[in-house]
Amino acid sequence: MRKSNIKSKSYLKKLKLIKFVFSFSIFLGSFLFYTHSAHAATYYIDYSGGSDSNSGLSKSTPWKHQPYMKGFAGTYTHQAGDIFIFKGGVTWAWSVADPIFPWNIQTGGSTGNPDQYTVDKTWYAGSSWTPPIFDGCQTAEGLNVCGLNGAATLGANSWLLGDGGNTVSNIVINGLRFQNIGNPSSTQYATGTAVDFSGSGSSIEVENCILTPHSVQAFSYSNYYNRQNAGSIYIHDNQISYAGRGVIYGYTGYTVNDVRVYNNKWEGPGLTLAGDLYSTGGFHNDGLMVGCPAGCSGTAPSVTNILFHNNLFNGSWEYCTAQYYSNGYTSNTSIYNNVFSIENNSSNGTPMQNFVEFGSNDWGKINVYNNTFSSDALVGYDTGVNKGFCIAYATNTVNPLTTNVENNIFSGVAIGSLIASRTGNNVTIDHNLYNITTLGGYGELDYIGSNQYKSLSSTCAAGYDCNSLGGNNYSSSYPGFISLPNGNVGSGNWNLLNTSPAIKAGTNLSSTFTTDLNNNPRPTTGAWDIGAYEFTPASTPAPTPTSVPVYRFWSDKYNHHFYTASLDEKNYVISHYPDAVWHYEGIGFNAYSTQESGTVPVYRFWSSKYNGHFYTASQSEKDYVSSHYPSNVWNYEGITFYAYPAQEANTTPVYRFWSNQYNGHFYTSSQSEKDYILSHYPSNVWSYEGIAWWVPNN
Repeated sequence: MRKSNIKSKSYLKKLKLIKFVFSFSIFLGSFLFYTHSAHAATYYIDYSGGSDSNSGLSKSTPWKHQPYMKGFAGTYTHQAGDIFIFKGGVTWAWSVADPIFPWNIQTGGSTGNPDQYTVDKTWYAGSSWTPPIFDGCQTAEGLNVCGLNGAATLGANSWLLGDGGNTVSNIVINGLRFQNIGNPSSTQYATGTAVDFSGSGSSIEVENCILTPHSVQAFSYSNYYNRQNAGSIYIHDNQISYAGRGVIYGYTGYTVNDVRVYNNKWEGPGLTLAGDLYSTGGFHNDGLMVGCPAGCSGTAPSVTNILFHNNLFNGSWEYCTAQYYSNGYTSNTSIYNNVFSIENNSSNGTPMQNFVEFGSNDWGKINVYNNTFSSDALVGYDTGVNKGFCIAYATNTVNPLTTNVENNIFSGVAIGSLIASRTGNNVTIDHNLYNITTLGGYGELDYIGSNQYKSLSSTCAAGYDCNSLGGNNYSSSYPGFISLPNGNVGSGNWNLLNTSPAIKAGTNLSSTFTTDLNNNPRPTTGAWDIGAYEFTPASTPAPTPTSVPVYRFWSDKYNHHFYTASLDEKNYVISHYPDAVWHYEGIGFNAYSTQESGTVPVYRFWSSKYNGHFYTASQSEKDYVSSHYPSNVWNYEGITFYAYPAQEANTTPVYRFWSNQYNGHFYTSSQSEKDYILSHYPSNVWSYEGIAWWVPNN
């Protein structure tokens, strides 16, 4: 029988030379780089199992606190690009004994090299991954959380994570959960912010977080302190609930440029902030509030180039002004691929006023494309106030404004587009689908200036909606959503049925964006579907690939292993070779007998000189061996199975060792076996070479 996994000594010498040259090149490049830049590090933090006296540089020696948290007692020197990894399933909770919050970042990264506050989903407490939690232990409702029982708390106007007014830039907040920062002393003034940046920094990114503050603000950015121009504020892929709003503010004379808010799921404040109303002197609630707060003046915008897209608003939205609200002094805003909806409302809650609203003093361009506005769960509810889309800027006659409202669905609302006339206003409204209600005496498709248009013929005669569909005779089956919201959170599905008139009824806007809310592609040519979703015909899902066993043998005679995915070959070896030559050890791991999506071939060589096999998933390594060794040394036998070249979901690494003593490789998917070899054998017997490939979990 053939002996497994051997390379010639001359081949090894060449590989070592290559490794030396490659390593020296990396060292030289690193040396040149680090003469200009100090080396950033990765730190691990575990509140339940860490200690600030540790180094923090490994999962086995984590800190308890991050260095900028109150109570940190360790030693830390910042370098741009430092990464802080928080252990999943662990809670950092405020207490009198350890008042962690407010947690104020004091320094940031550099351009292209941000500081990261993030997670490693392979490092967690418990049986499965959950995010690390940062808990202020107080809510606006006065709920008893964290066992405080009326003890001292953070109080009003506090926050969990922020800059504390410091100008810090190049920050990424990823994968964390922030909760319970409301003011417990008052339900009317529900102050508190989960993530707060107010020091005029740039390149701030909050992504993949869960924000449930039970307070007025999920996140807040402004350039109020240290006032200066700033930009690149990105809020995306977050889950937001029990929050009055998120805010992004600029101030007179200081511009915040390049704001992107996308792929967020907003479930609204509901009655969490009951009584916290603008009309009673408290804070009015929104989804996103952007622009310039009171006191702004002049003709320059404060927030510019805003992209607001692919957000889903559902749930309960009592006590709100709008799900997108500009309070003025913004310029160039694009709002597209969003679902703006109300799914439920309590009988004693004050309803949301508008889905989208622009106040005075906005200019440049306002593009509202391919959104779905749905009040189908509350058709006609408080009609006239609960409008679909509102732009009100009659007081601004300083700068021209271009407004484009195209490819939108308005369903269950009393008014589609409400646009006040003003000097220099250029308005395009077309290719929309209207499912408007006349309840309450309204039923306007468009309300422009003092003109109320209740039919498509009247809007077209005025120069609008000549290619639009529908009218003001509301029907629950029109425009063809998969499921209407029924009053329960999460009950609505605004994807299109195959019978929807919205399909192929829109204009092509591919010069502006190219996907829908599901990130499915929209056509590059031809008509688009109206609304946030492009219709995708149901397709038969690809079958889940079935893996096969890779059988493992050990030879006392040759001191090597042999691996095969062939059942016939396995049976042949068992029946033709005594156990002392090839002993069957069972299944080594699983792989694929055919190439599946994302997999690569694992190649097999045989050496009659060394009586062994060599396996590699590297095309370049396979080509090198084929071109540099005669067939009697290494003879290519073909593909033995398929595996993944990098980590995928539900995969396991296969580790690779090389033995100078035995002139062969060893492969194992067992972490414990790998660790045993490393701890029991010197490197000249078994030298660890890293991960060879990844295989599906058994």
